[in-house]
Amino acid sequence: MNKTNKLVALGCLLWILSAGVPLAAAPPASAAPLEVGILPYLSARGVIQTYEPLREGLQRRLGRPVIVVSAPNLATFLERTQRGDYAVVITAAHLARLAQRDAGYVPQLATEAPLGGLLVSSKARPFAAVGDLAGETVLAPDPLALVTLLGRELLEAHGLTPDRGVALRYAGNHAAAALAVTRGEAGAAIIARGALPQLPREAQQGLQVIAQTREAPQAVLLTHATLSARDAAHVRSAVLAFAHDTIEGREVFGGWECASLLAAPSDLSALDGYVERLREAIDEGQQL
Repeated sequence: MNKTNKLVALGCLLWILSAGVPLAAAPPASAAPLEVGILPYLSARGVIQTYEPLREGLQRRLGRPVIVVSAPNLATFLERTQRGDYAVVITAAHLARLAQRDAGYVPQLATEAPLGGLLVSSKARPFAAVGDLAGETVLAPDPLALVTLLGRELLEAHGLTPDRGVALRYAGNHAAAALAVTRGEAGAAIIARGALPQLPREAQQGLQVIAQTREAPQAVLLTHATLSARDAAHVRSAVLAFAHDTIEGREVFGGWECASLLAAPSDLSALDGYVERLREAIDEGQQL
């Protein structure tokens, strides 16, 4: 598997089951294709390539067709999730809470390791401290990404507000933001901690870490309420088996810095503060 195409995002994504269904159980009754929506933390092509082993593993274990899809950007992905377009969704924690609260999704699994963000600059044009970025352009993956919200918090803690202390711009994904910095197109980039080792080696060697954001919950796998409880349990068991028992699964979810996936808490209300910051970002002019 191409290391470059393993993950930054949405980010160990998803996170010992308290009540699992054995793999020996009969497959779900429905033979309709199961659509799995993946947070677009990579390019659409990168997401499809990275999660092809998951698609194959789930299809084999569930005994039904599985389709992995993403979206061109986070706003479109959020819109589709809120419409309930995906039977299964792997998404960032704050978007997972929004999907649970407003769109009928049920948390199933979560990544064990938290999300952490890095503020990076080029070694060819290094910055010693966050405050040294005053007047510079800082790139982030997407205005709605949790790592972007964490990065903004870091900048603001050092007196740098977007479009006043720094010019905050968006590159579309973590890799694009980091690579632009290596080309001298911006002073720094905010990327997920897990994204750095997924960059080409030359890019990794050309970047330095200025500071780290605080940590937050990373990613959650949810099933839509239209999926039966039986089918949802089969999906949960199949993903766990893939993630923990196969080399391919450890590679896929290793992109989220995942030591393992855990049963997700049924109540994600602890994430409501991040949801409110998400709404603030939307209200600042990001159209869904």
